[in-house]
Amino acid sequence: MSPKVTPGVACKLIRENIIEDFEIITYRKNDYISIIQSLVENQISGGASYDGLIAYVLYKVKVNKILTLNRNDFIRVKPEVSDIIIEP
Repeated sequence: MSPKVTPGVACKLIRENIIEDFEIITYRKNDYISIIQSLVENQISGGASYDGLIAYVLYKVKVNKILTLNRNDFIRVKPEVSDIIIEP
């Protein structure tokens, strides 16, 4: 069993190892409307909704690959990402 990472340690690791290499992407009003509409059409709720938010922005900014353990949730929300999803 792996040791848990405390919130403080997680925050420190993110600040020191991740933030500098990432771009923050924001949603616009029309983005949220499109996301919510897609979630409703695909009858997606709960935690999978967060995968939907992630899939939407990744598709929007045209990433090359998505690494996830939740492949099916991403595809249910945004089928267009199926060819860029990698499962470990």
